[in-house]
Amino acid sequence: MRRAFVIAATGMTRFSTWGARMIGWIGACFVFARRLGGWLAVVSALTGLLLMVPMAFLGNPSGTVLLCAVATTGWLWTSVVSLRVRVSST
Repeated sequence: MRRAFVIAATGMTRFSTWGARMIGWIGACFVFARRLGGWLAVVSALTGLLLMVPMAFLGNPSGTVLLCAVATTGWLWTSVVSLRVRVSST
């Protein structure tokens, strides 16, 4: 007997808005690449390019592993940029 696959409303919301959130994250990388100077601008642009890569491999099992690795890089970038902005504003 086959069991039905059920997704909660919160899960469906996260699933359906994933693309928009990724595009926003990539856009933020390029915005900060223009506004920040030095090595952080280069890292921001590279992170934006790197975040685009998993979108080509969606639906593929290796794409899931790649997405996890790239998302970790993206969250590291987010942490570094937010720390930099916080330090420069004080």
